[in-house]
Amino acid sequence: MAERGNDVHRRVLSEIARMDKRMQRWVDSVAEGPESSPPPATLTETSDPYRSDSDDEDDDADAFVKDPTTSGLIQSFNATTVVYKFAASIDSGDDDMGSGQPLFEFQQLRGHGSRNMHICTVILPSGSPIPSVSGGPYPTQSAARRAACLQVCEELYNGGYLDHRLFPRPRPVSVRQQRETYVSPAMLEEISDKEDDDTPLVKQKSSGTRCYPRRKPDFWSNTKGVFHGRLYPTVISTDRVDDPPQPYQPLVILTRLPLPPVETFRIFFAGMPANVYFQQGAPFEADEEELSLLHKYTLRISRTVANKPFICKPEEMVYFFAPLSSSWFTELTKPRGKWDFPNVARHIPWDLVKTAAENWVIGLKRESIESLVEDIQDAVVQDRWVEFTRRYEAIKVRSDLSPLSKPVDSPVRVLILSHHF
Repeated sequence: MAERGNDVHRRVLSEIARMDKRMQRWVDSVAEGPESSPPPATLTETSDPYRSDSDDEDDDADAFVKDPTTSGLIQSFNATTVVYKFAASIDSGDDDMGSGQPLFEFQQLRGHGSRNMHICTVILPSGSPIPSVSGGPYPTQSAARRAACLQVCEELYNGGYLDHRLFPRPRPVSVRQQRETYVSPAMLEEISDKEDDDTPLVKQKSSGTRCYPRRKPDFWSNTKGVFHGRLYPTVISTDRVDDPPQPYQPLVILTRLPLPPVETFRIFFAGMPANVYFQQGAPFEADEEELSLLHKYTLRISRTVANKPFICKPEEMVYFFAPLSSSWFTELTKPRGKWDFPNVARHIPWDLVKTAAENWVIGLKRESIESLVEDIQDAVVQDRWVEFTRRYEAIKVRSDLSPLSKPVDSPVRVLILSHHF
């Protein structure tokens, strides 16, 4: 049966009418028994949650997985749908793949009397970062399958493999303001006569200005109070090529939970275009010393870029910045699978992080021309021993010139320093 005027029902009927062979085999496997099979990549499922009255009977409200990006929840009643969608996302397109492999396996445990318990094991297709997961014992196969699927979602989520598009969308929150209560002029006069009473006065009408608060993504508020000692890196790099070449080293942002996928976008350096890329790295455990260094380094970066004082407590930091060494580029050339994220932690130069965290400026090595040339490579310099001042990007050291030399060639090339914006 389909609801009249329901586009979702109409779409489902149209897809069933023109179902391909692989989808037909999967539908038959679902109808034959509870073991089912991995669905094909052509599986389409709406992200709008649907919950029947029977779902509330067996649902455990305390067990859920919350997506920080969309605030969507995965609970036991919709975990099976998420597992189906995840299995379909790693489909290789082979017609024979998964045709004889069940997605769920059940084990029956004999209990006391006539009450038996069931354990469900979820077997994901080949190529999945997690091959199989077993749940706990439950009195019915459906409850055991729900519990096992929820545990699969938790392990995929903790490893950073669960995309935010697999989560059900949360219910929309109404942002419509409540209409103010109408107060007649006669009541206003009556209230004004009772100035000595404790009756609260009616709020006067505003002067016409409204306050529009800045929209903040839900990701930062959802991850602020969540931290289990694990950081999830996202590498930010650019392909800027200029004349003379001034390559920019990659920067990594470390968050408490995985950032959603960020598409490549273009920026401009003095009119020259360059692309900015984002790549997810493997999560790693950080100890107290490393967290303290990352906190100080992030504050140093923020104060230097803004050129203003900035203070933030460690428990209120929702992300950290860290540099990457040049060895990171060799890490990118290694062949990897879809779920094999590169190791970022071993490419963080902790000695440089500690130096920048403890010192806001260090002196140049002026023992010789050679040491000075080596020290200004990829450096930002300033002419005063204060933290907040004008900074410059070092271009080149000219040993054949002095401050009294007359610029005879190009005014740009004889400058030792250029302003750093």
